[in-house]
Amino acid sequence: LLNRSSDLSRDPRTQTLDVKARIAANMVIDKRVKDLLDKKGVSFFRGIMRRMIEESSTAAKKKVAGLRDGTYRQSVFFSNYGSGKNALLRGMVTVIKKGETITVDFTGTSPRVTGGNFNTYPHSMIAMTACYLFQFIFNDLKPSCGMFSPMKYIFPKGSFLDADHEDAVSMGVPTMASCCNAVHTCFSKMLYASGEKDS
Repeated sequence: LLNRSSDLSRDPRTQTLDVKARIAANMVIDKRVKDLLDKKGVSFFRGIMRRMIEESSTAAKKKVAGLRDGTYRQSVFFSNYGSGKNALLRGMVTVIKKGETITVDFTGTSPRVTGGNFNTYPHSMIAMTACYLFQFIFNDLKPSCGMFSPMKYIFPKGSFLDADHEDAVSMGVPTMASCCNAVHTCFSKMLYASGEKDS
C-alpha cells in the first residue's frame, strides 16, 4: 500500500517519509492515550474530551455573538457546457447571523446535474466550510467539533449540493471550492460590517 501511494507521486521518497512520519505520530498518540487511560481511567479521559468540546462550543458562541446580526448573500456560477446540456448552474449562499447562531443556507442553488458531474453531498460541503471557519472565524480557538455548535446548515432537497447516491460527483470538489468562495465572501461581508476589517 505504501509503495502504491509513493508510485503515484513525483517525489516517492518524500511521499514515503511523510506517510511514515504520520504513522509514527499516530503511534506516539496511541501510546500516550493508553498510558493516560491506564493511569486515570476511561471516565477521566471522556471528561477531558467532553470539556474540550464544551469549552470550544462556549468560545465559538461568544465569538459569533460579537459579530453583527444580518443577512449576507453571494452567488457563484458554473458552466455545464460540453456535457450534453448547455446550462449555467448557480450556487447560492445566504449567511444569516442572529445572536449566537449562524445559518448557512444554500436555498436557490441549481437542481442536481443529471447531464454532468458537478454534484456533491451536504456533509462534504460542511467539511469544506470548516476549512474556512477554522482558518478565519475561529482561528484563535482550540479546534474541536464544539466550534460547530453555533452553526446551522440548510441544503435544499434536489439541489446539486444534495446529490443522490447515483449522481456523478467527480467534479464535486471544485463545486464545493467555488461554493466555499461564496461562503468566504458572505463571512467577509459580515466581518467588515462588524468592524473587523483586518480579519
